[in-house]
Amino acid sequence: MLNANFRRGTAENAATVARIAADSNVPEALRLEAIEELNQWNDPSPLDRVLGRWQPLENRSPIELTGIVGPIVPDLFQSSEKIKEAGTGLAAKYGIKAAAPQLAEMVVDTKRPVDVRVASLNALNKLGYASIADVARTAIKDQQPALRVTGRNVLAKHDPPAALPALEQAIQQGTTVEKQGALATLAEMPLPAATEVLIRWMQQLVQQQVPAEIQLDLLKAAKAKQSPELDQLIARFNATRPQDDPIGGYLETLSGGNAERGREIFYGRSDTSCRRCHMIRNNGGEVGPDLSGIGIDKDRRYLLEAIVAPNKAIAKGFETAVLAMLDGKVLVGIIRKETDTELELMDAKGTVIRVVKADIDERASGKSAMPEEIVKQLSKDDLRDLVEYLSQQKQKQKQKATSTKHER
Repeated sequence: MLNANFRRGTAENAATVARIAADSNVPEALRLEAIEELNQWNDPSPLDRVLGRWQPLENRSPIELTGIVGPIVPDLFQSSEKIKEAGTGLAAKYGIKAAAPQLAEMVVDTKRPVDVRVASLNALNKLGYASIADVARTAIKDQQPALRVTGRNVLAKHDPPAALPALEQAIQQGTTVEKQGALATLAEMPLPAATEVLIRWMQQLVQQQVPAEIQLDLLKAAKAKQSPELDQLIARFNATRPQDDPIGGYLETLSGGNAERGREIFYGRSDTSCRRCHMIRNNGGEVGPDLSGIGIDKDRRYLLEAIVAPNKAIAKGFETAVLAMLDGKVLVGIIRKETDTELELMDAKGTVIRVVKADIDERASGKSAMPEEIVKQLSKDDLRDLVEYLSQQKQKQKQKATSTKHER
């Protein structure tokens, strides 16, 4: 019913979806889906929300949703925390200014989940709330690092001179997420003083005096500023990179990642397809090594190198074999089992092929089954998050008949 109304796209259909979103008797999952459909109403994804197929909605006419969304916002704010959080985004998207006082209350309510409070502060900022700077100042003093990060970012937009000392302090004394957030905010600030802060930190980076977990964030902020002096400092830093190290161009991705985002890359990104070949905790494929315990005996350098230079050190038992057959066919894959008379070859799709050894004309070792070009699909932020996620995989595995140990 929800998807049918979403695809029809009229104001009447939107009103039906809004009623479902506001109905406390409807299961939470359906209400969240209704809210997301309202968010996407005038700019729908080309993928069908139920089937996941490519079914773009042609010639969809935008409709005015403020009058439809506005009346249901109070009901959303009286619901579960997940619906409150989704509701704040909906109120901000459609400019429901009447929601601002309640959003301001949610920002300072320490009993609410921090995600809801952060979403409320961002929504207030989008709504142009008159007292937004005061709310941001309060948020900066909160116990939750994520809210402090958002508070500084919002304050920088409305009172840059007041935000600058707070940002400098965050880089010096804050948690990792605060340091990273402060650098990202400095990159957006037009103040010359913000550029000066980044110059000082880049000078320290050239001297190898910046914590590893914020080096990528600092380099990104410096590049975003488009300052000649910062560009020169970036060039000086790049000149210090070890030229004979396969991960020399990626050293800033070793620390400071977000494991949850890394998990999403591992399981959810179709362009990397990590889970198609690798398994973690019985979830994934068997073409490559089981990574459930990779973080026990392999450090971050090994993990990063395995992604950006997969042929440098291939995990034992996972080298590819190239078989030239007597009938002219060429088979490529990983040998999973071998006897005196036959072998089992697993190809890149995970299909197991039984091969009679007498039918093989020539046999050679190939490269790693890990695609070398996979690094081209990943940003440095992606790499850092993926390394963080993999480094935390420390489940001890029972030794299997087919070895999955990660040996050089």
